[in-house]
Amino acid sequence: MLTESEVKALVETWLAGYTADADFFVERVEVAGDAVRVYIDRDAGIGLEECATVSRGLSAMLESEGVDAELEVSSPGLSEPIEHPRIFRKRLGSGVELLLTNRQKVRGVLQGYDGQQVEVLVMVKERPEGKKRSRLVERLEAYPLEEIRSVRVSFDK
Repeated sequence: MLTESEVKALVETWLAGYTADADFFVERVEVAGDAVRVYIDRDAGIGLEECATVSRGLSAMLESEGVDAELEVSSPGLSEPIEHPRIFRKRLGSGVELLLTNRQKVRGVLQGYDGQQVEVLVMVKERPEGKKRSRLVERLEAYPLEEIRSVRVSFDK
């Protein structure tokens, strides 16, 4: 019987060969017990039929390797964390919520991603010099990836 990490390696290897000629990409693979979850996407979005095709191919490969698993192939939903570089690029201009390692939450509009940091346009209260009242202003903030626990799409820009 194969371990979870061996099953994950089998799935990732098969997917690497399968996606080499396709324009979609693997967002992530999760293996927990008998459950194998594969999240695939493409820049323009991915359809149900494409997920079903990948599922049939993966299922046949796993069966030939003697792996009895509950397989699920889907696209990452909007509630899923953003992890893959192409998903970051796909979500540019979208509202996001960052959960930082210090447990602080930041909401804003995703403006950039370079593999090292995430740039978010946030609204902050600022009191202009000589004024009594503060006002909301937009500010572009950069957050290094090592300071971010998760990034999710937010519907509150």
